[in-house]
Amino acid sequence: MLQSYLNESLLPVTDEGDFKKLKKAADELAKKMVKNKVKISSFTLSMLDPDVAPDSADILEAKDIIVKNWNTFAVNAKDTPLTFIRAVILDALNNISTNLDNALIIWFTSRNVFRYMKLGTAECQIFQKFLFKLANEINDVAIADWGLKQLDFKASSEFTLDEISEYKINKADLQKLLEDASGPTNSSNKSNFDSPNEYFPDEGSVWSYEFAPKAAAAIKKVIDSSLDGIVKVVNENIAEIERAVNGAATEFQRDLVLQNKTLNFRSELLWWKESGYSTNLDLGYSDVNHTALGIVMAKDYVDMLPVICPKSVDHFFKSTLKVNIVNSDEEISIQEFLEELSGQECILKTLFPKVTIDADKMSLLDFLIALIYDRCTVAEFESKSGIPISTQLSRLNLNQWLYHDIQLQKILN
Repeated sequence: MLQSYLNESLLPVTDEGDFKKLKKAADELAKKMVKNKVKISSFTLSMLDPDVAPDSADILEAKDIIVKNWNTFAVNAKDTPLTFIRAVILDALNNISTNLDNALIIWFTSRNVFRYMKLGTAECQIFQKFLFKLANEINDVAIADWGLKQLDFKASSEFTLDEISEYKINKADLQKLLEDASGPTNSSNKSNFDSPNEYFPDEGSVWSYEFAPKAAAAIKKVIDSSLDGIVKVVNENIAEIERAVNGAATEFQRDLVLQNKTLNFRSELLWWKESGYSTNLDLGYSDVNHTALGIVMAKDYVDMLPVICPKSVDHFFKSTLKVNIVNSDEEISIQEFLEELSGQECILKTLFPKVTIDADKMSLLDFLIALIYDRCTVAEFESKSGIPISTQLSRLNLNQWLYHDIQLQKILN
């Protein structure tokens, strides 16, 4: 990420040593982030806000780490200190995003808000590329977890067998053994092995008593040697077939279980959509005030699902919202949306218990929870989130935004 900032001339760093100091600071900050999942979300929001307060806790914490690794930071970055700090934060987030749990936090924290932040074109492209990478990686995991890939026993049971190349009887060995069975010496007047026949054929019946067992042993030895080679390859091939078939059967069974699990999820989601019933409120959606309905549906939906879901689950929720929410396509400001929820505190408190939020930056859901428990006012939204309160969105998108924030809350808890 730091290199991307350099490539876009966003960081005036020309000395390789200074660049390494920034990288070291990012590595150190990453280690601190992973100790507190909530901080990952807070740092993500702080990084996304180019107007973040220089004295906010996240910025000061990152700055202290940078100064620790680069003593002359204040002098070198006097014109753009926030850009340096936010670039280091993004590099740290990139470092920890190799862990799926961390990637999920970053993704759900930023997926809705980043488009409403006042990022410059270059910064926006850098973060967008990073975010799309996370989205694709998470979706790939979700597809695998949900068993959405096509079942194919044949593809998973392919194997390669060895050819039986050494199966012929060794003529030279057989000849030497039969020479020894025929008499004490061969045509070269010597024996080939120990214990040859002590008699020549012209010595009568005693020769035949020796010849028959020795010739039989000789023939058996060379045939056994040939068969051993065949058996070895055959046994190896049997083992390879068993390994492939057993492995394929195990994989097929796992995929089948995942597909059954997915079918169960699909059935539950379809029943939820058709029944129009809130498990959290024990009410039909038709009995819930329309201003809070989308939030109630989002909470019910998230409670039904695992943390990781494919994109299709997101679209299913959106289509269900569209059916149930009055004037779902109507655009209103965030301020109007929050003010409309006045009087719905009882329902919302049923869904979201009071929690302590220490982060500098708040998600839309965090701010809503703080609002219903009288810990902030609507007017504070922009300073708490970094997003203009006048931002216009459709009711559908506002409620889907909260659905994503509830997913984040589930991950953090």
